[in-house]
Amino acid sequence: MVERRTENPCVVSPILTLGTSKNIVPFTYILKSLNTNNWHYVDSCRIIENRFKQHQKGSVKSTKSKRPLELIYFEEFETATEARKRELFLK
Repeated sequence: MVERRTENPCVVSPILTLGTSKNIVPFTYILKSLNTNNWHYVDSCRIIENRFKQHQKGSVKSTKSKRPLELIYFEEFETATEARKRELFLK
């Protein structure tokens, strides 16, 4: 497991670049609402950049009303099963 954190909601990580095979790996991530106190969203996905864009555009029902969102934490895993287990643990 490789752990990475970010403080900037617009930049996921300098080592993750759209269009490369490196970013098609399982992630577990946590979003924080910048408008709602103490509200966090935990999920897992394979392409974190695309998923974060979906959240920011309002395409995800669970987070649409909580925008804007900040990506406050993410972890990369070798398998989707590991990412899902971590997601369930954090929830």
